Amino acid sequence: MKSCLVLQVIVILFVPSILQSCKKKDTTPVTLNNERTMIDTTPARNPFTHAKTWNNCIKPTNVSQDVMNQDVINYYSYWRNTYLRSCDSINQLYVEGEATNSQIPSKGTSESHGYGMIISVLMAGYDVKAKANFDALYDFFDTHRSTINKELMGWEVAEDERSNAFSSATDGDMDIAYSLILAHYQWGSSGRIHYLQEAQDM
Repeated sequence: MKSCLVLQVIVILFVPSILQSCKKKDTTPVTLNNERTMIDTTPARNPFTHAKTWNNCIKPTNVSQDVMNQDVINYYSYWRNTYLRSCDSINQLYVEGEATNSQIPSKGTSESHGYGMIISVLMAGYDVKAKANFDALYDFFDTHRSTINKELMGWEVAEDERSNAFSSATDGDMDIAYSLILAHYQWGSSGRIHYLQEAQDM
């Protein structure tokens, strides 16, 4: 799994664009009052930090691998504590952010949700709650399906945490499906959630 390159691409290209479109909130660490907040002992097969080099892939040469890893950790910690939010009514997680061109107040989108799921998988090994957070993000996706296809997510999350009143957005659904494939290769699919089957269903 070329997670080193993928994570660098996410941090460099995607995360800043998420931040620009998000409402900035307090940086209180997210907590859930259920068993999914406990440390999951399932070992990560491709744990962060990474020090891999791939043929035909570009990596900075002016800083060390340790510096790059620490920069990712610092930004990840900021993102997690600022935008990964616990639901008001249910013990699940979502990624907070405004929806572009929305006609209603919103809490997030399927696109930002998919980014959060990908990031959570790639930070397993550093964050001991990565799998628990990923599963809580999946559960939110699972209860906020699109009106046009129940295998997809409603593209917007309304202020009252509805998203099943909305159609879907391809980019968000592709991110979520990709995250489920990554989760399969990170933790396997023999647990409560069959990650690979869920990705194939999408």
